[in-house]
Amino acid sequence: NPSIPVLPFSSMSGDPDQQYFCDGITEDIITELARFRQLHVLARNTSFRFRGQDVDVQRVGRELGVQYIVEGSLRRIGNRIRITAQLIDTATGHHVWADRFDRNEEELFAVQDQVVKSIAATLVGRMHAAATERAQPKAPASLSAYELVHKGDALPLYRPGAAEEARRLFEQAIALDPGYAKAYSLLANLEMTDWFRDFNASPELLDRAFALAQKAVAIDPNDPSSQVAVARLHQTRGAWSRAEYHYGKARELNPNSALLMAGFGDLHITLGEPEKALEYFGEARALDPFFEPSWLWPITGLAHFMARQYEEAITAMERSNEPPYWAHVYMAASHAMLGNLERARHHAAETLRLKPDFTITRAIERQPLRRDSDRAHVLEAFHKAGLPE
Repeated sequence: NPSIPVLPFSSMSGDPDQQYFCDGITEDIITELARFRQLHVLARNTSFRFRGQDVDVQRVGRELGVQYIVEGSLRRIGNRIRITAQLIDTATGHHVWADRFDRNEEELFAVQDQVVKSIAATLVGRMHAAATERAQPKAPASLSAYELVHKGDALPLYRPGAAEEARRLFEQAIALDPGYAKAYSLLANLEMTDWFRDFNASPELLDRAFALAQKAVAIDPNDPSSQVAVARLHQTRGAWSRAEYHYGKARELNPNSALLMAGFGDLHITLGEPEKALEYFGEARALDPFFEPSWLWPITGLAHFMARQYEEAITAMERSNEPPYWAHVYMAASHAMLGNLERARHHAAETLRLKPDFTITRAIERQPLRRDSDRAHVLEAFHKAGLPE
């Protein structure tokens, strides 16, 4: 199957804020093309390495090992939008296909579908890709809501104030378009993350997150991010079969997602299958060699810890530039199980510096684990590390 990256579409409007909008269009085209089983679409992280560069298509072809690339631009003129898109043969630098779409703002999402169909039909030729039956996510009714969601999703949530700003943007998007599934699913993820981080958070916060995720799926069952949000919340609640079902639905909708593959890995940690989790993390990196979100190495370390591979757990977690407090928890636990009590105490102290209200009891309440033996293992290691009860 031909492999293809979609390079970040460039904004021709001169407004820096419009880049969020262009990135959103690019991500949607990547997701839509990934539905065609005849194509192997490279992940966003790989394509976005080339943002802002004068692209030498032949060099891109060599670096990524691809025969074709998609690139394009977007310009707004009043309430009109012009999208240009080109499919380029990297061996020759020649255009295989190019088109320009001039539409009113409200027709933007129909244009996206035209771009996807044109590229797919060109690439697979007589394989009737243009007529392939596929589920399509529901387009947002409001272009402004679409921009708000992508701006919020681009925020680095580990920075102070970023989560609050993202919440404001998602809520504003919902107010503009109450039928926009992705806004609900991203807000659900924020609420769930808050519940994990805040030991004093009420269970009602998790209930609210679950309700938001369920609403997202009810609005648009063909949106992969909505299926993942529901899957993660079922996982948090210990509804394992429901979590697996919704992750499976998301994978059907977006089969080439490294992020989704990593989500499967996280699920299998909680299912008590850490070796399988490590395989999924490896598959995520194989799908996208540049997939390295800040949480990937800590969670890889957690899988090693659950597999009783303590040295590998420490090595993985130490690869994180800024380990979260819970990575220090598991580094303390891993050192303790290896008998390195001085190092265990160091990481226990670092845990309490970053999370002063940490206790074993509260942490276990936030750690969904299907197997009692895994819970006993965690408790033993936490106690050996000298973490507070």
